[in-house]
Amino acid sequence: MEVAQLKTVREVYKAGSLSKASMRLNKAPSIISRQVSALEKEFGARIFHRTGRGVELTELGEQILPQIDQLIAAMERMLQTGKRHPEELSGEVRVFISSAICDSFVVRLVSAVKEAYPCILLQISEGYSVEIALAMERSAADVAIFLRNGRTVAPGEEPIGEFDTYLVGRPGDPLLAGREILLSELQGLPLVIPSEPSLARYAIGDLAASRGIELTIVTEVNSSKSSRALLAAGAGYGIAPVGCGPARELGAIGEWIGQGVLQGARIRDPDLKRTLVVRANTSKKDRVDAVRKTAIDVLRQLKRETELKPCSGFGHRFGTARP
Repeated sequence: MEVAQLKTVREVYKAGSLSKASMRLNKAPSIISRQVSALEKEFGARIFHRTGRGVELTELGEQILPQIDQLIAAMERMLQTGKRHPEELSGEVRVFISSAICDSFVVRLVSAVKEAYPCILLQISEGYSVEIALAMERSAADVAIFLRNGRTVAPGEEPIGEFDTYLVGRPGDPLLAGREILLSELQGLPLVIPSEPSLARYAIGDLAASRGIELTIVTEVNSSKSSRALLAAGAGYGIAPVGCGPARELGAIGEWIGQGVLQGARIRDPDLKRTLVVRANTSKKDRVDAVRKTAIDVLRQLKRETELKPCSGFGHRFGTARP
């Protein structure tokens, strides 16, 4: 049982229908329905009768709704215990975000921080993961959202999800028609990738060299937007992170593939995993921790939403499975 499920049930009751509740909560109707169904499954009975006009409380719903209100209020009081009032948290917080993260994250992070902590001023910078890691080491960043190579995270880092490594290019490229591509097939391909230092470039470069695979770099690009334009135009292939499985569109590349701007195939043999993490400068003030927690909440919500999105339409952009 989650607070989000309880709040959704309360909002559905107030709105009188799933569709109206979805508009109030700014969530897809399918997400609202899943949350209600999940809670009904835990209770072992329906909370709402679905009617042509909307929804009505069942006998169980009438019994538990007042208790739901009490639970939500109690949990919110518990969360606020020992916290400073939002208006007391003020000042600048420098947030560095990996360009691998989907664009919608920034919009939702700013909105969430402004709503909860109106006196905090966010300073947002975008870059590659190695630049962000260095910024944290130099104390030039307060909160960092970036990708680490592999599945291991450092102390103080909050893991959000895993990313695969994809070969990415223009839509319709026959080389990318399969869902997967072997690392050995990168031999001789014209690559458009970031210049050094780059964590992803180091990882795949070292692995390719250990296997006798020669990487051919034709262009070094340190801008995600410029890289997207070149790849979509067929100027070469990129090596980029894409969210694992249903959470593909948590990453910018997965989002662009889903939109049909690019096409991609997962590199395997071996699998090259990366981990999305959130890290904060622990020596800073309460406002930094508030932004860190908000970033984690927003990312996890985005991850849940992308996992619940229908996967239809992705087949031709991510290709079909190899036999």
